[in-house]
Amino acid sequence: MAELRDPEKYPYASVEQTDREVPPPTAEAYKKRQFWEKLSIYNIGVLVIGTGVIFVALAFLAFFWICSHRAIDGKSFTRVWWAIVTYKWTSRVVTLSTVLIRIAAAAQLGVFAAIMAALILERVGASAEDFPLLSMIRCSNTGPQSLMWNVIHTIPTGSQFGYSILIVLALLNALTLQFASTILLADFGDATVVMGRNESSIHFGLIEIKKNGPSVNTDTGIDFWKQGPTTYPSFAEWREDGLKGSNFVDTGKTYRGLIPFRATQERKTLHSYEGPLTIVDTRVVCVKPEFSNLSVDPNATVTGSVLGVLSFKNTHPAISEGWNEGYTFNCSLPMRDFNNPNNWALSLCSFGQHVGRLSDGIYEDNERSLSTGHTIAQLWLNTTMVEAGEDDFYPTLTSLEQMESSSTAWSRFGNELATFDASLCFINPLPADYQGKISAEYLTEDVYLQYTPDTSTYNTEAIRRLYGATSTVLPYHDRGIFYLDPVTNWTENRIDSLYNISSYAFLVNALSRSDQGDDNQLAGLSLSMATFSTGVDSVHRNHLQVVQRIMQTTRNPALALQAISTIILQMSYYDFMPEYDATAPGSWEPWSTVNIPTRWRAFGAIIGLLFLHFALLTLALVLFFKRTQMSLLGNSWQAVSQVMSSDTAHAVHHGAMATDWEMRREVKKSAIAKGRIVIAKSQASGRTEAVSVAKRR
Repeated sequence: MAELRDPEKYPYASVEQTDREVPPPTAEAYKKRQFWEKLSIYNIGVLVIGTGVIFVALAFLAFFWICSHRAIDGKSFTRVWWAIVTYKWTSRVVTLSTVLIRIAAAAQLGVFAAIMAALILERVGASAEDFPLLSMIRCSNTGPQSLMWNVIHTIPTGSQFGYSILIVLALLNALTLQFASTILLADFGDATVVMGRNESSIHFGLIEIKKNGPSVNTDTGIDFWKQGPTTYPSFAEWREDGLKGSNFVDTGKTYRGLIPFRATQERKTLHSYEGPLTIVDTRVVCVKPEFSNLSVDPNATVTGSVLGVLSFKNTHPAISEGWNEGYTFNCSLPMRDFNNPNNWALSLCSFGQHVGRLSDGIYEDNERSLSTGHTIAQLWLNTTMVEAGEDDFYPTLTSLEQMESSSTAWSRFGNELATFDASLCFINPLPADYQGKISAEYLTEDVYLQYTPDTSTYNTEAIRRLYGATSTVLPYHDRGIFYLDPVTNWTENRIDSLYNISSYAFLVNALSRSDQGDDNQLAGLSLSMATFSTGVDSVHRNHLQVVQRIMQTTRNPALALQAISTIILQMSYYDFMPEYDATAPGSWEPWSTVNIPTRWRAFGAIIGLLFLHFALLTLALVLFFKRTQMSLLGNSWQAVSQVMSSDTAHAVHHGAMATDWEMRREVKKSAIAKGRIVIAKSQASGRTEAVSVAKRR
C-alpha cells in the first residue's frame, strides 16, 4: 500500500491509488439510444408539462383579455370574468398566471442549457477551464446563465459564435419574462363597462286619490319660471324629422323620457333602464299667423300691450284652429335692450288651451271638456326695429299693420318707426307614465350653465346641444342623452293599464304661472325674455340666457319653446320626486369604472417572448438530436466519466481538493491549456471521453 502524505503539505496529491490490481477496461460497445434516453424522461416531462402549463396560463390570460374587450364593447362576458373584476382579483390573476409561465419557462431553459452544453462539448469543444462545468450542466439543468462564462471566454476566438448567440438570446428572453406581470399591467386602464343588472321598485309619480289629485299640493307657491335649475339633467328621447313647409317650422315627433333617478351620479352611470318612465311629447309646431285689427294700449303694462286678432288656417296638417273667426289676443310688448343690441327683445305670450289642436301625439288627446284637447298655444314676440328713443316709443305705436316676411316661421307687423316679429307655437306635452326602455352606449352627463366673470358672458352651448336646440340635428351620443326605444302602441304600455296604478298628471301645470294649477289660466300670461326685464313678467336669468342663445343661433322659435318647456317639466318632475309614492318594478344596468386590460400591446409582447422561447427550444432540440451522439442528458455518472481521460488526468488528479481559481493556474501549466477539449471516442483507449483537440487524430 502506498504511503499516505500529509494533506497540509501536499494539498493536490494527498491520497494515492492503492496497489491492488485493477483489470484494464474493456472496449465500449456502441449502443444506439432512443430519443427518450438521450433527452431523459425527466427532461421530456419538463418540456411537455412546462409547455402545457404555459399554454394553460396564456390561454387564461387571453380569455381574460378577450372578455375585458368584449365588456368594453358592450358585449356579453362570462361569470368567471365578472367575479374576477368584481372582487378586484385582476392583478392577482395576472401575477399568478405569469408566475406559472416563469416557473415553466425557467425549467425548460434548464433543459435548453443542458442541450447547449452537450452541443458545445461534442461539436466545438471547450477550454480546460470550462470543460468540467459544461459536462456537469448536461445533468444538472441549471439554466442559460450558467453558460455565460463559457460564452465570454470564447468571444476572442469566436469558436462557438452560433451557439453563443442562441445562449445570449435565451438568457435575455428569460430575463425579460421575469417582468411578465409588470409588462402585462401596462395594458391595464380604467374602463367603463356594464357589470350586471339591478332590479327594484321604482318611484315614478304621485298616486291620484279618488280622481281629486294627489295628497301633495303640486300648485301652491310653485313658479318654475322664476327658478333656475342647478343642473340640466340628461333624458331619453325618440324623435323623427318634422315636416317642411313655407309657413311653419316643425321639430317633428319628439318623445322625451324623464329618468326616475334623482342623483346626478345615478343618471351618469346608467347604461340602460327598463321600467316605469314618465314620457312627455315635446313636439312643437310654430306657424306664421295672420294679424288684423292691431292696436296698442301703452298703459296696459309697463311696456304696453298689443291687441288684435290672429288666425292660422291651412298652415300645418297636424294643426287645426279652435276659433272659426280668429282669436283675439292681448300681449305685452317686448322692449329692446339698447345697451346690448345683439340680444333679442323677446316675450312669450300664452293663449292657453282653446286656440288650436296639435294632433298625432303620443296618444289620442280626446279630452271632451276641451275643444282643442290639452294643446297649449303660445305667441313669440320679438321687437326687431325701433327708430325713436325709449321715451318716445309708446306714442308712435298708434297704428300697426301686418308686413311682408320671408321667414318660414315669423310673421311681421308694425309701422315705419317700429317692427315686430311674431310666431305662433303649439305644444301638447301629454305627460303620462309608461313601461319604457332606454339605453346609452356611453356615459351621459348632466350639464351646467357656464359663466365667465372676466367677460361677463354665459356659455349655453352644452345646454343647447343637450336639448337638441342646434342648427343641425346631432346624434344622441353627441348630445349626451339616452335613446328611448319606440313601441308600436304607447297606450298599451301605460302604467295605469299594466299595473292598475293611476298617477296624477301634474307636470303640465308647471308651464303655467298660476298658483291654482288651472290650465285655463295659461291664457293671457306674458313672459318677458328680454335681458333687462325686472318686472313680475320676467323669468330667471338661466332661462333667459338659454332662450336668447337658441334664438340668436338658430332663429327657430320651435326649438326655443321645446327646450325651455322640457327644462320646466324636468324641474317640476325632480322637485317632487322625494314625495313620489307610486311604484312599479324596474331594472337597470349601471356603468362601472373598472381597471381591466384595455389594450393588446403588452399581451402581444408576451406572446412574442414566448414564441422566441419555444423557437429557441425547438432549434436546440433539433440540433441535439441531429448533431450529438455521446451525450445522455440527466445522467450524472456519464457527465463524470466522460471527463476522465489521459488528456485530463493531470487536472483531475490535482482538482480533488482545489478551488476553480487554483485549478486555472494549474491547468495553464499543462499541455491542454492551449487547445480545446471535446467529448469524442478516443483512438487510444476506445472509450468516449474528453479528448484534447490538439492531440486528436
